[in-house]
Amino acid sequence: MSPFSIGRDPSNSLPLNDIEVAARHCEIVREMEGVFLLDTGSSSGTFVNGQMVRRSRLSGGDRIRVGKTELMLELVPGHPSVDDSGVWNLQERKFAVGETAVLMSHHINNILQGISGGSHLIDVGIKNRDLSMVAKGWESVGRKQSELSDLILDLLRLGKPFRPIKSRVDLVEVTQAALSQLSEESRFDAVTIRVADEPGSLPTRADDEALRFAIGSLICAAAKASCTTQAPALEIGFEKSEIGSSIRIEYRGGAIWIDPEESSIPVGPMESAVGAIEFATCRRIIREHRGDIVLTKIADLTNCILVTLPDDPGDAGSR
Repeated sequence: MSPFSIGRDPSNSLPLNDIEVAARHCEIVREMEGVFLLDTGSSSGTFVNGQMVRRSRLSGGDRIRVGKTELMLELVPGHPSVDDSGVWNLQERKFAVGETAVLMSHHINNILQGISGGSHLIDVGIKNRDLSMVAKGWESVGRKQSELSDLILDLLRLGKPFRPIKSRVDLVEVTQAALSQLSEESRFDAVTIRVADEPGSLPTRADDEALRFAIGSLICAAAKASCTTQAPALEIGFEKSEIGSSIRIEYRGGAIWIDPEESSIPVGPMESAVGAIEFATCRRIIREHRGDIVLTKIADLTNCILVTLPDDPGDAGSR
């Protein structure tokens, strides 16, 4: 594998538009002992997880900072361009972050326009003493304020250091609680929800609050996508395998997110930056528990979210 160079010069494997970065700032090389980061004589230095280094062995999840730019490294197994040990997926992550930032700007702009439109209705309603128009304006403003609040909370969750406090949690019970909460929201009254045969329990060790947020967010997002079709439907199933237990969420409707870890051809259009950040937060939570989320397209109008978590080790003897 040839060195993966990082710097300001366009000829680098990863060119950066950062005036504090040298023309050829550093490079990543694969050696017999593993993958290493080498500073190539930059004046501002190269940092790994906050420590200045000249040479450092890298692991998945390490954060590299050059100039004002921070990169997170992820080892992608089975990439066809290198050997079986994988490739460092920096370029794709940079584009995914940029795309999310652009979409976030558009979404915030839409929120502000919605608040402005709602405020206009309130002003006109007050002048004309039309209470129904005032109520409609307040409803619009309230809805957009909720969207903005959700966006801020998801950004805070994504950026906050997360150390799960694990206890024994039942995936079936967590899913049932999420579905119960979904049924209480009138906007989902038209969604037909079917739950396949439930196992007695699917125990795992997880942070209860974080897992409930992730599963609830995924089910709610699938329901919202389904509401865009003429016959909205949601089907929940449970699977058991050697690697753990899975929750399968099938829904009618368009794909909710672009998966930045898949190929350049997305599963479907990313409808908003909120969806992208929410999915990134959910995936982060699940992966902190040594699990994963996989998005697949089953048919033209049917998509699937598969959430897999390892079983509770203490339950091994009972199976």
